[in-house]
Order: sequence, then C-alpha cells, then structure tokens
Amino acid sequence: PPRSTLFPYTTLFRSKVKLYIFRTREDQPCGMGRPCPSCIAAIKDIGIREIYYTTNDGYAFEEVA
Repeated sequence: PPRSTLFPYTTLFRSKVKLYIFRTREDQPCGMGRPCPSCIAAIKDIGIREIYYTTNDGYAFEEVA
C-alpha cells in the first residue's frame, strides 16, 4: 500500500505508546530519569503522549501536550 495509507495508523499507534524511563543509582534505589527538554520535544514529535519516569523520591507521570 502507498505510504499515505499507513500514516494515520502509525500516528494512532504511537499515541497509545507509553514511555517508561528507569534510572538506577549506586547510592539510592533510583534517580531522576526525566527527559531533557530536547528529548521531550522529540518524544512529542513522534506522537508519544505519556511518560513515566523515576525521580530521586520514587516515580512520576507526565502527559506531553
């Protein structure tokens, strides 16, 4: 099939993807794993909307608008 027919499906699929980022540290169980602003922009550009990541205190969720 032509590429244009696949585009809506690809966009729909990516909108359902959830990104999980886990960062370990030697001095504590987990560390800050939040993506930098450039990575957030790239994540948004490919259509991922939900990001779960570790923090120094546990876990966080962020919805990319």
